Amino acid sequence: MGSPFDKDDDLRANLFRLLDRDRTIAGPGFNRWLIPPAALAVHLCIGEVYGFSVFNQPLTRVVGVTRSVPGEDWTIYELDPLIVDIARNRKLFRSLSMCAPNAKIVTGDGRLTLREAKPDIDLLMLDVFSSDSVPVHMLTREAFALYRSRLAPHGALVVHISNAHLKLEDVVAASAEQNGMVTVVDAEGRIPLGTIDYRAQVAVVVHSVEDLKALKLGKEWHLVAPAARPWSDDYSDIFGAMLAKWRQPG
Repeated sequence: MGSPFDKDDDLRANLFRLLDRDRTIAGPGFNRWLIPPAALAVHLCIGEVYGFSVFNQPLTRVVGVTRSVPGEDWTIYELDPLIVDIARNRKLFRSLSMCAPNAKIVTGDGRLTLREAKPDIDLLMLDVFSSDSVPVHMLTREAFALYRSRLAPHGALVVHISNAHLKLEDVVAASAEQNGMVTVVDAEGRIPLGTIDYRAQVAVVVHSVEDLKALKLGKEWHLVAPAARPWSDDYSDIFGAMLAKWRQPG
């Protein structure tokens, strides 16, 4: 006969497994052709910031791994050396060799290695999430202080914050506000495909409202007023972000 606490134990176990990377392993019969449009939903949001910005000759840093135009200088920061090997292997992955073959790749934790960058970055793109897990140290006010210190006077930070279980726009906005910056998110980052609705959410952080206007983003982008306590290197609230996601309409 089971314990009266068995159900509670199962609930706690399932709750903690929500962010387990194993939950996103594709099962038998998964259609791999669904991946490209899902990725497109993310990159259309990022591309709007990139394509319609005032950065004609951007000096860009990417944390995490279409054809570069003359004058672009790409630096990619990647934690895992194996990912770098895969990205450079044309038999496995051709986007890097086709689009940015001369990009500099720095291996190591993005926050640690970014300290060595010059403070002249026009566009810093942060795409460091694995599955639905969150590298907390990349979202704290101290981390955003670093990002701000490395941006050019009118530079922009783009953060991919799509997540099935956590509402991260408030986290980003709070850390940005602590550093005197403003945040907008794309409220309609989605691509409907038949019965599947691909959604992606991207946050853009800039120094001021004036810099935001210069980006000339669409009407679907809206300002985010922080509704959560800022995360720091000493404090984070994953459960609070989960609750905010559950309470979110739609």
